[in-house]
Amino acid sequence: MPVVRPPAVVDGVPQVYVVQPGDSLVTIAERIYGDVNMTGPLYALNQGLLVRPDGLRVGQTLVLPPK
Repeated sequence: MPVVRPPAVVDGVPQVYVVQPGDSLVTIAERIYGDVNMTGPLYALNQGLLVRPDGLRVGQTLVLPPK
């Protein structure tokens, strides 16, 4: 089970990512963090929005965990 981390915050504002066509949690983790192992924390932080890890919708806003 992935560790749930608080969102990444810069100047008091949570950092977010808007899902693009063709995105997956793996591609987002690789693009943002350069580390596919961040897929678990990314999913854990956004479980309230995602029915399942592959349930991303274009335009959906995900909160980014800190590295």
